[in-house]
Amino acid sequence: ERQMKYISPLKAIATDEARNAAFLTDLERRIETRVRGIGALKGLVIRNTYSAIKAIRPGYVRHLLKVLSRDYIDAYTPLHEEYRNSQVIPSESIAPLSSFVDAHKDEVKAIFWRIADKYGDHYKQHFIGKIYAKFKPMIDEHLPIVLSELTEAIEDCTVVDVKS
Repeated sequence: ERQMKYISPLKAIATDEARNAAFLTDLERRIETRVRGIGALKGLVIRNTYSAIKAIRPGYVRHLLKVLSRDYIDAYTPLHEEYRNSQVIPSESIAPLSSFVDAHKDEVKAIFWRIADKYGDHYKQHFIGKIYAKFKPMIDEHLPIVLSELTEAIEDCTVVDVKS
């Protein structure tokens, strides 16, 4: 028997509770790692804001990730299917999802902003909507990192080993 790799449909993250929980936990961990790693005054502002959100609304970061990731997964599924269809699966090796995302970065960015802006507009009168409006330029500045982390988290939850 050989170890082969298979790419699960993106919907598997949304429909499989265990996979969804692992995905959300991974995203939360990635955010916390990135927030801790931002230096200088900008990092202090981001860390304090992030800490305030977590203190004022415990569990809100996870809730936000759950809502946004559900919408993102729905919008991103056609592109992910294109990626899956471009690969021979199962296979001993597959091209990294990051290569595909890099080749489609404008489309991926558009999907991200469509979802983020929809949520920000919906909650513009609330605390989180005001924070989103204030930090949108900073999000845009760090968007390649955000999309890289999101892509890696998706890949971690969709590329699986199978035996042939």
